[in-house]
Amino acid sequence: MPPAPSVSARASSLADRITAELQRLGRWSSEPVDPARLVDMGAFGMNTLAPEEWIQLVLVPRLREVAASPGELPHESQTSAWASRQLDGDPDADALIELLRELDELVERAAANALPEAVAAGDLARVEQLLARGADPNAAGADGIEPLFVASAGGHPMLARFLTAPLEVTPSAIARSEPPETDRVAITRALLARGARPDRRVEPTGLLPLMVATFFGQREIAELLRAAGAEPRERDAWGRTADRFAVYPTIGRVIRLCRRLPMVKTAHLAQIHDPIMQQYTTPVLGLELSAPLPADAFATWPPDDPLVVFELAADAVSRLVRLTRPVYTRLALHHLEPGKRYRVLETLQELQRGDIVVFRLFDDIDNHYGRYEFETPGGRRVAVGGDFSTPEHSPLAETHRYLEELDEGNTVDQNDGR
Repeated sequence: MPPAPSVSARASSLADRITAELQRLGRWSSEPVDPARLVDMGAFGMNTLAPEEWIQLVLVPRLREVAASPGELPHESQTSAWASRQLDGDPDADALIELLRELDELVERAAANALPEAVAAGDLARVEQLLARGADPNAAGADGIEPLFVASAGGHPMLARFLTAPLEVTPSAIARSEPPETDRVAITRALLARGARPDRRVEPTGLLPLMVATFFGQREIAELLRAAGAEPRERDAWGRTADRFAVYPTIGRVIRLCRRLPMVKTAHLAQIHDPIMQQYTTPVLGLELSAPLPADAFATWPPDDPLVVFELAADAVSRLVRLTRPVYTRLALHHLEPGKRYRVLETLQELQRGDIVVFRLFDDIDNHYGRYEFETPGGRRVAVGGDFSTPEHSPLAETHRYLEELDEGNTVDQNDGR
């Protein structure tokens, strides 16, 4: 589905259509107006201008300013109601009034979206300005998400997906997309001070702002929410409390760290639940290594995020930790070398039999699903993708069997293999 037109684009379109309608009605003047008539003209120009003149001389230029700047629309508009009264009984004015009604709806939607958009952009000054003008801190934006949820996620782009399908958002997806550095804590404080409610849920998932802040690793925001009355023992639709989400930022950090440590083959993260205290233990990270870790491997690990790290072996704890699905798996490239040419022996996904391709890279899309990318002589990119966390079932594990390496002695003409 294409994105909805922006406010600027819609303002430009309305200016064009209103101009065309006035011209169709023969009510668009090409004569210059006396500047004195634009002074002290009153609301809608009613002191000095006819309705059509005010629309031409004031409204249409203002819409073009919004389209070009983009400027800011007024906070409310009653243009169609005014025009209906002024043009009452005019049988030719219906289409013009309908265009003005469309303008009123645009202004209303833009005003409703202004606060959520400012929060999403991390614009603290704009947020404070809108709240001071009376913007509702609990009103959802065009995407149906309330401002406090946006702030609680730290502006993370995966928020919408998490709110609607939380089980589909993996920690590795969070690890690949860092939220921008903005003053989200101050924005959250401003929203709460103006009445944003931390007990609002998203249905049917049952998620709360505190759960969102915990999942996306926004600790200061989570503390603000608790201080404002957020109840940490509330549960979502799957029975999870906010504390259960605390491990996800840790998993994201583990994935980012392991990607920088070539000796890490797999990483398993586990916690034990204490049924008496109703708490989870400090996470333990078991690593399968191809070589010893460097001494400074965890030098950048946050000191306020406790973690027990050990190398997996044959002991009982290692066997227990290995029962969990790995949070990180390093994929072996099966002898594929970036920059080398290969002939495709059999068709596999986007690789076509007989093609001559150059292997470019492996893209670890979400730590479990990835893709090999190749390039044809014409510059077209083709790919083979699959889940490499279960390599025995993945096309990635078999790709090299479908390829023949071409050494420097091979000559390939334009029609070779076709």
